[in-house]
Amino acid sequence: SDLRNLSRHEAGKKYPLRYPSNSDSIGIEVVGKFSPSQKTFEKPTLQQFKSLKWLVEIISKEYKINIKTNIYAHGAIARKEVAEGAQLLQYLFSGATP
Repeated sequence: SDLRNLSRHEAGKKYPLRYPSNSDSIGIEVVGKFSPSQKTFEKPTLQQFKSLKWLVEIISKEYKINIKTNIYAHGAIARKEVAEGAQLLQYLFSGATP
C-alpha cells in the first residue's frame, strides 16, 4: 500500500530528517478519557502532569535531549488521534500546570 511504501521510504532516513520511530525513541503514555465528539482528551490531573514533567526532565538530562526540538506529541507522528499528547506537550513547553 501507499502508506507502507511511504513508511519504508521514511525509515531509510536518519533522524532528524524524519520523525523518530519505536526503534530510536522513548514513548511515554499518559492515560485520559477521549471525547470523540470534540476530538479532545480530558485535562490531565495535576499528579499526571507533575509525574510527566519529572520523567521528561530526567530523560532529557540523561540523553541530552532538547525538549523543544526533540519531543513530539503522539498525534503529530502517528496515524491516531491528532490531539493525542498535544495538550500535555503544550503544558510542558509553556511551563504552566493544568
